[in-house]
Amino acid sequence: MTELQRVMDETTRITLSAAKQAARKYAVPGKATLLLVGDYSKIGPGLRELNLGEITILDTEGKPVRK
Repeated sequence: MTELQRVMDETTRITLSAAKQAARKYAVPGKATLLLVGDYSKIGPGLRELNLGEITILDTEGKPVRK
């Protein structure tokens, strides 16, 4: 069995209750960072509507783009 198959097997066995319990224990929404990859001209407007906080745009090398 490959490592990928083992992880897939374990993932399919978790219950919703166990997933929620782990999320309550480890997820801290106020400290979370999301990385979205895509064409900002297409996803930017919808992203701004969500009002999730500061948006930092990075170039293809991961460096911040000046506005």
